[in-house]
Amino acid sequence: MVVNSYGYYEMVPVLNFPVFNFQPEPEPEPEFQFQDADWLTEGGLVTHHLRVYERGIEEATGRRTYTILDTRLQDQFSSFKVRYADDVEANAKLYHRSSPEEIPGIKARMWQANGVAYSILKCTDCESLQRWIQTGRHEDRWSPQVVGWAVAGGVGLLIALTGSKEA
Repeated sequence: MVVNSYGYYEMVPVLNFPVFNFQPEPEPEPEFQFQDADWLTEGGLVTHHLRVYERGIEEATGRRTYTILDTRLQDQFSSFKVRYADDVEANAKLYHRSSPEEIPGIKARMWQANGVAYSILKCTDCESLQRWIQTGRHEDRWSPQVVGWAVAGGVGLLIALTGSKEA
């Protein structure tokens, strides 16, 4: 009620207008299959090991990306690369997910492993490097995959040598 100019109370209709919020809805966070510090493998004749450093969005296209430490033999050196998430998620499998407490140490070791020359003899092949990145212990720098290939090669050589002597 309101007092009019004559001093009487009178009813005044109240208009209820809807309140408009002109702020745009926040965009939903993009979903990623892998998290920071995840150890991934990609199949092939030799299993390829790589590590997620961080997730991101490419500004120009809006596409999801992963920054990874790639220790691929073809590149001869380990290096950071940005790859589209769709490609990584289609071709890679999670090998090991680290706990939140382990992530800072893993990321620090990833920087230390950047630019390391690929060498099976020095235990700086992709799997050996990833094992060291995971634990930080040099005694973990070995690869069951490389050991398996070496044993298979040794057995094959032994068979070839013994077979040639019998002929």
